[in-house]
Amino acid sequence: MNLLTLFLSSVIAITASGCATSTAQMEKASAMKSAQDPETFARTWLGLLDSLAPVESFLRYLPDGDFEQWSYPDVEIKNTEHLKQFFTKTWGMVKSQSNQITQLTVSPLGNGRSQIEIDVKWSATTAQGQSFSRPLHYSLTVGRGSSLADPAGVELKVFRYKMTRP
Repeated sequence: MNLLTLFLSSVIAITASGCATSTAQMEKASAMKSAQDPETFARTWLGLLDSLAPVESFLRYLPDGDFEQWSYPDVEIKNTEHLKQFFTKTWGMVKSQSNQITQLTVSPLGNGRSQIEIDVKWSATTAQGQSFSRPLHYSLTVGRGSSLADPAGVELKVFRYKMTRP
């Protein structure tokens, strides 16, 4: 092996290891940003809804105790236990659903909280095969906090949640 080949091999190895470190650091920074970014949070939340994820998948995003506000048309949800009951009943009636975002805005509220407003074209198929489609509006207030499901407080928490039919 000549000196030029040895030198180029060393440069390539150093560059490759530097890129791996940079890539790992970028992935870590991206993961940290996504945990703190309300827009990414909103898209993740809707993805969980679309997949009919079990209520346990949502717990890391919820504060312990009573909610400040949580409502659907004709239903007020008091706390996590009540939400679990509601999800169990609702998910049993829905075979599939989709929330196609038509508009998403995030506004800082101060004190580490943000207001997320989401308009979607919602469509669903019931367990009996009936299809529905309508616009829906989600209004969420999110912020930092810990809970039993997320003691380190990594994930944003939903403090206020309201879904309406415009």
